[in-house]
Amino acid sequence: MKIHMVKKGDTLYLIAQKYNVSLEDVLKANPEIENPDVIDVGMKVKIPGPPTPALLHQHIVQQGDTLWKLSKAWEYRWRK
Repeated sequence: MKIHMVKKGDTLYLIAQKYNVSLEDVLKANPEIENPDVIDVGMKVKIPGPPTPALLHQHIVQQGDTLWKLSKAWEYRWRK
């Protein structure tokens, strides 16, 4: 999570655009902001990070596994 220090001319919408997050996510991260149209210079606004990508596949390493073998096995599966 990042912190943005509000400067003259900032709006929550512009701040959200600057960090490429939705205004809704900025508001969720800052429940103390009662009126999104009123922010003060010097105020600290929390900027949420990007969503964590979902785990696509998990492999439990077994005896005899090598990175080369795994890469070849997954390369074959992804081509199908």
